[in-house]
Amino acid sequence: MLSHAVRSCVLPRWTMGLVTALTLAFGASEARAVPIQYTAEPGSSVTVQVQKGLGVTATVLLPVPEEIALQATSTITVDDGTDELLGFSLLFVPGTVLELSEHYGGYDEITLNSVEVFSGPGFTILSTTPSGSGYSFTASGVAVEGEYVATDSGGLQSPSPPTALPEFSSYLTGAYEPTTLALSFDGVQIALIDGAPFGESLSLLVQGNFSVTGGSPVVIPEPSTGVLLGLGLLVLGSRRRARSHLA
Repeated sequence: MLSHAVRSCVLPRWTMGLVTALTLAFGASEARAVPIQYTAEPGSSVTVQVQKGLGVTATVLLPVPEEIALQATSTITVDDGTDELLGFSLLFVPGTVLELSEHYGGYDEITLNSVEVFSGPGFTILSTTPSGSGYSFTASGVAVEGEYVATDSGGLQSPSPPTALPEFSSYLTGAYEPTTLALSFDGVQIALIDGAPFGESLSLLVQGNFSVTGGSPVVIPEPSTGVLLGLGLLVLGSRRRARSHLA
């Protein structure tokens, strides 16, 4: 009959069964896909256009589109097995000034204190079309957050108070090239500013075309990795307790 100390060395059946099942479920395939996050390379940017009103009657207020550098902390996340775009966070360099060709409600400059265009909780790739070694796609669930201030370069009008960009979720079209980690978005709505507070009957639309190249990768552990690590610590703790009984 086993002594109490020896019995302590034997792991409970439920523990061994759980370890075996999870190992088979999560650790059997070394080829399992992993999400990989890439930081944005220098040169990644967004070209911004501003117009008053919508449709064919809109007036362009930024004759020369403004090219804005993206912060180095911007990221894109892809599946290394399928090359599917899983998410992104694209950050404007703070304090970018858009100089309008005519006044809008007494202002001719818009300062973007902060802007983040990112994949919201409902981000979904709706369709893909092969293109070269990559693909073009349409997606929904794109979100924008940020803050702006309107100013008058002539100083005749006091700056507007810092105002949050209207929150919304929209669609976009884009393309991804896995071999070069090149991601592009076209015609992304960054803001649709209501003209009423400015005494204008037409809204102000800010759009952007993004061009991003992925740089250094950071592997994102899958949830299963954490589960197996926790079970490993559980087993290790049980063995240490058993050894202390034997001693």
